[in-house]
Amino acid sequence: MKHQIESITIETKNSKWRSKRWKIIAGVAVLAVIAIVIVAVLLSKGSKKIDENDDDVEKIPDVEKYQPPSSSKLSKFKRGAVCVDDAYCAEVGSKILERNGSAIDAAIAAALCNGMANMQNMGLGGAFVMTVYDKASKKAYYLNARDRAPMAAFGDMYRNKSKGASFTGPLAVAVPGEIAGYWAAHQKFGRLKWAELFTDAIAMCENGWKLSNAQWSDLFQNKASIENDPTLRSLFVNETTKEFKKPGSIIKADKLCKTYKVLAEKGAGEFYNGTLGQTLIEDLRKHGGILTMDDLITYSAKWQEPLETELSDGLKLFASNFPTSGALLIFIMNIFDEFKFNPNSLNGDENTIKTYHRMIETFKYAFAVRSKLGDPEFHNMTELANNLTSRDYARAIKARINDSRTWNDTAHYEGGSRLLEDHGTAQISVVSPDGDAVSITSTLNTFFGSGLVSENTGILLNSGMDDFSIPYITNYFDLPGNAKENLIEPGKRPFSSMVPSVLVDPNGDLRMVIGSCGGTKITTSAAFVMARTLWMNNTIKEAIDAPRIHHQLYPMKVGYQYGVLKSVIEGLQKLGHETARYRGRGSVVCAIEKLNGLLYGNADYRRNGGVSVAGDDAVCAEIGKSILKKNGSAVDSVIAASLCTSLGFMQSMGIGGGLVMTIYDKATKKVYYLNARDRAPLGVHKDIYKDKSEASLEGALAVAVPGEIAGYWAAHQRFGKLPWADLFTDTIALCEKGWKLSQIQLNDLLRKEECINKDPTLRSLFVNETTKEFKKPGNYARAIKARIDDSRTWNDAAHYEGSTWLHEDHGTSHLVVLSSTGDAVSLTSTINTPFGSCLVGEKTGILFNNNMDDFSIPTVVNYFGLPGNSKQNSIQPGKRPLSSMAPSILVDSDGNVKMIIAASGGTRIISSLACALARVLWMNNTIKEAIDTPRLHHQLLPMMINYEFGTSNSVIQGLKNLGHQVSQDNYQAYSFVAAIFKSTDFIYANSDFRRNGDACVTYPL
Repeated sequence: MKHQIESITIETKNSKWRSKRWKIIAGVAVLAVIAIVIVAVLLSKGSKKIDENDDDVEKIPDVEKYQPPSSSKLSKFKRGAVCVDDAYCAEVGSKILERNGSAIDAAIAAALCNGMANMQNMGLGGAFVMTVYDKASKKAYYLNARDRAPMAAFGDMYRNKSKGASFTGPLAVAVPGEIAGYWAAHQKFGRLKWAELFTDAIAMCENGWKLSNAQWSDLFQNKASIENDPTLRSLFVNETTKEFKKPGSIIKADKLCKTYKVLAEKGAGEFYNGTLGQTLIEDLRKHGGILTMDDLITYSAKWQEPLETELSDGLKLFASNFPTSGALLIFIMNIFDEFKFNPNSLNGDENTIKTYHRMIETFKYAFAVRSKLGDPEFHNMTELANNLTSRDYARAIKARINDSRTWNDTAHYEGGSRLLEDHGTAQISVVSPDGDAVSITSTLNTFFGSGLVSENTGILLNSGMDDFSIPYITNYFDLPGNAKENLIEPGKRPFSSMVPSVLVDPNGDLRMVIGSCGGTKITTSAAFVMARTLWMNNTIKEAIDAPRIHHQLYPMKVGYQYGVLKSVIEGLQKLGHETARYRGRGSVVCAIEKLNGLLYGNADYRRNGGVSVAGDDAVCAEIGKSILKKNGSAVDSVIAASLCTSLGFMQSMGIGGGLVMTIYDKATKKVYYLNARDRAPLGVHKDIYKDKSEASLEGALAVAVPGEIAGYWAAHQRFGKLPWADLFTDTIALCEKGWKLSQIQLNDLLRKEECINKDPTLRSLFVNETTKEFKKPGNYARAIKARIDDSRTWNDAAHYEGSTWLHEDHGTSHLVVLSSTGDAVSLTSTINTPFGSCLVGEKTGILFNNNMDDFSIPTVVNYFGLPGNSKQNSIQPGKRPLSSMAPSILVDSDGNVKMIIAASGGTRIISSLACALARVLWMNNTIKEAIDTPRLHHQLLPMMINYEFGTSNSVIQGLKNLGHQVSQDNYQAYSFVAAIFKSTDFIYANSDFRRNGDACVTYPL
């Protein structure tokens, strides 16, 4: 029997479906798990620019011996799990499952919750991608709800604009895809009523949520933007002191609560072709935005064919399609598989150096082709997809890798140009009791997106336009935009590093659900964790705990985390690698794996998350769980969890953004890919940012047409079981009650402080009106106490989240769901940068994306420092920008899900995913071991291996001996992997400690 993969186009106006099949191998049953992984990424210190090699950061010596395990838990479940950044949101997803909701139901409910708890990373103004595995049919599905460029966008739209226009303010906003994606997923896989998915999120919104330490820290990354936006200022700034509210402060977003209620009652159509949408557009136009109602009306989340490959032992890996990085993840994993990694691959320094060297070289080849990726609706990606997923091609590249040396000339790897890193990301993974699985990565692009909140809707808008390549602008991460395939074109979706993924075994049962956040490190961290778990005998916790390595070609350095042995680092250096240790979390992984009939989940200690169903936001995970309990589908669960996440992680995802989603349907053994990425407005043109250097990132011109709600709606129409309104119930309750400000969200607020203060809605949400400071995270003292170990101390400042090493966040979220029927969903959502465009609709409360910055803009260097010279990613009306997102699912030859995996972290998404996959599949790592391990990354340009702190010095020296240039990764340069892995009897989930993720929720075994 062969797996059937279906590509479906969902048109908002006429509900048209287009279906076609791929030839792929089939399988049998998938498992009983739901994991919601929302990994909203880390921050960088006070500046919006990322410098991975700051000279003022104290150098801590590399370690001589392996470090003790992290404080994260290896959670063990029998039936299901959810991983989310926020504990309450994990519970929200879990409650959905308990009500017999599907994996999609749980994921949506958890996402709606997390859109508040981590609103700096995801929300209604953002976008996502999702990989779904349906256990009954043994089919995988991919939903692309990524934001796209407005129709008024054009290649030179940022020329002569103010600095940062592509990632802050109105010109940064791409068309959000979040709600469209939720709707699409629920229509297809939902069981519970749509409104039920909103219940917990609405309650949380009305009661208010506590400002967490993470959310509080993120506030300082966008201080100016937050203070400039009246809504963000009202949320996070104390009006008396004029400082950000303190951790533990209650955040209430009244307008966003009303928006949730409207969407719960009326569905996604109200966002894209109703009064709510009109209000959103009016709010944005007042700030100078270019989005129109035509942008919303013509936006649709896309069901696309997921990409897949068959690994050794009959495992099937399902990953997100273009314009995310799923193809790169598959390419990396195929090469890893050819190397036949095994438990001995990490036995001793010599073997570890050789293994890491091989991984690094693979990363470099992967990043060499990364700049050629773009929106398949604008560029023919067929040949490239065939090559990247071909085992013959993998063998040919493997044959070019020399174990005795490296090369520091990008031409050797046929490298193109640098591509952007997407940040402000959150992840949700869900596995339902029926074995379905969902992996979602959602994003606002940068922390707090564009920094604009729709004054009337309360929606925080994405900065998706900064994801495009803009040649004359250095983006948020100081990367020039010279990738022609990612240039701005109206209606185009930008490239993304997101890779929500699912692995299934030969019987069609889940092996792993995994996802990651962390910009370019998303892919490498996911691969790193998967490799350790699948092949290197690591548990899921061991794999996630392990210090990681990363290389993205540019710079030509191996990045590694603290914890990689000094001897390993020195070994890499002897191979010729230049190494640089991370000074930040890099990526954050959340994963669930199934072994011997049990589920094991781990949320990355790097984020201090929890495990309930499985995710970074436990509240949203519980929402997803509750949807499944109500017999909702995996898609129902994902939508509900995503709606929740768009509150607590509103800086990374939300209905103002967009998404992509991969779905595996166990019953039919088909994989579906839904593209609800935001797209360029119809009115854009190539010169839209001419003389407006920062307009693509912040403000009204940064807003692409949101795809989030269209994606939710499309998924629900196809896979939803519960009523649409049911998916909103919990999130609406959360919205009305209020949610706790997390430390992660605060970190993102700090990164966009100026942006948030400009928007009145964001200001009212996050700024203490008395102190004029950002509100503070909740439960901070207890959280710190719990992390104090009476038996040891740590010599890494990153363990204590020291102020010198601040986090790099990504405006992206990931959700992974596995249901009891064996269906799986992997979703990545984004608003591009934290808090997107920093524009919030005055009447809707929707935070708008800044995903227009994801396009290649010849006259603009975007948020990530990349010039936009990729013609395939140039701005065109209606086009979706390129993305590194790659939500993926692995199934075995019988169609059973083995793994769901995804990552965030810009260019590191692919290498981190490949590392994780390789360690799990071939190196006998548990899913945690694979995710924990310090990663290496290479992206060809720069010609440098980046390695994480913790990489053995002997390995680093060995790589140097091979000729590699190596560089230790900055802490904020990490990628974040989240995964669910299914063994014979159990499901294992792990969320990357790099995001402090440990939020997995399960219902009774």
